[in-house]
Amino acid sequence: MRNPFKDSGSADDWFNNLWTAEVDMGTAMYGNTGTDMLYKSLIPKSPELADIIDRVDKRFGLGDALKSLFALLYMKEPEKNNDGGILEEPVTDGVIKDKKYSQLKALSEDKKLPTFSAVCSFAESIESVTNNAEVQKAAEIAGIISTLGKQEEKLAKRIKGETKPNKRLLLINRLFKKQKQIKDLNEKLREQRIKISIAISENISVAAKKAFDAASQTAAVLRAFGDDDATGGNTETDGALLDKVRENDTLKKISVTLGKYREIIADKRKNSFSYGLGEKYDITYGNDISNCLSSELALLGAPETEILFFKRYYEKHLQQYRKREPSVKGDGDIIVLADESTSTREIAPWVKAFALALMDIALHGNKKFALVHFASSRNVKTDVFESGKYTTDDVLAAAEHFFGGGTDFEAPLNEALRLLTNGFESADVVIITDGECEVSDEFAKRFTEEKLKNRLTVTGILLSADDDCGKSLLPFCDKIYRLGDMSADEIALEVIGKKV
Repeated sequence: MRNPFKDSGSADDWFNNLWTAEVDMGTAMYGNTGTDMLYKSLIPKSPELADIIDRVDKRFGLGDALKSLFALLYMKEPEKNNDGGILEEPVTDGVIKDKKYSQLKALSEDKKLPTFSAVCSFAESIESVTNNAEVQKAAEIAGIISTLGKQEEKLAKRIKGETKPNKRLLLINRLFKKQKQIKDLNEKLREQRIKISIAISENISVAAKKAFDAASQTAAVLRAFGDDDATGGNTETDGALLDKVRENDTLKKISVTLGKYREIIADKRKNSFSYGLGEKYDITYGNDISNCLSSELALLGAPETEILFFKRYYEKHLQQYRKREPSVKGDGDIIVLADESTSTREIAPWVKAFALALMDIALHGNKKFALVHFASSRNVKTDVFESGKYTTDDVLAAAEHFFGGGTDFEAPLNEALRLLTNGFESADVVIITDGECEVSDEFAKRFTEEKLKNRLTVTGILLSADDDCGKSLLPFCDKIYRLGDMSADEIALEVIGKKV
């Protein structure tokens, strides 16, 4: 390349007006000081992630790529700070283009632990891409750019200190050529990133799916056993909770179902409200004008909207309040009798998830909740929960408890009656079983009398399609659900729907 400057005057003009957009490569492609600090504080929670970052060649910028990924998923409106290192753009752009991105973003946004779980999973899945030939080539180009950049800095310092015009002209021409080389190589690096994106697209897709699963599991655990909606409160406490649940297959299964049920309960609460002196209403559709929302009645105020009102009226599609019918159901405390005989082991995670969902409902309404574990007549254990008087460990212990053995109904039903004499009022009893056991006439008479006396309601959930299942319970139950007639989720959602 010929010297671009023939005289020192034009060379000096170029040098004095030189403006180099210095990119701080210490700053990740996405993120800000806050998210960087949050991410950094979480890294010690995952020794595996720290090991991956430490052992991968720093030229590839995998650490920055993961930091940017955390910011991309966690921040509401992430913006690019720069073009990033070798892997940042291919990784983050690949994730954005992946079909799982919208779901992963919705699951992670503003939720530090689900986001961090996704990043940890991602790191394990894409560590191997550093062996890709296109990535290796990009690292070589980046290495040359780095070397030229250092030479450029030295030249600029020499030029500033050089007083001889001819010498300055020589150095400025050299600097110009150096900058041209860097510019050309940066263009090659941009092209190389495109090749990397294509080369690792399959890796990114697989990694995104695994990351979504990891974030989902974390969110489910926090929704199931945490105090909030999976945003993550105390990192130490939530981290210990996650570790405990991940090490226990039963708790993992429970968390998936319970997390789902608690989310449904929370959504239902948002769509319901109290009116008057604590009377509970939902919004439904119909043509009962006396219960219409005022916004619907307002349609009668103008001729152009009156037609719309009557259209909705005849179609029974006016929004209206639905007052819950007066009933003892839902008025009192909740007692769940959970069959833990050997035959229920497979469905036990669902039973516990459903029971703990009912606990959520009871405690949210400042009611007491009891989970009575039962099997044979000698195997009965009761866990009582009241707002502010239990720990997460208490809930986990109740969730993973399982007796095994045979089935006896009198012992748990007797325990329900005992609870009524120990502070439980107008209770809703839910008995969940897959077996059958004879109940004595004497007990049946006594239980029926106590049931009426204490305004007790009993719901039976039979886990077997066998007609004999729970046969002796039928006279006591106000409502029976049979797993053969409905799915487990359908039963749970119908019961939950009547209590929220």
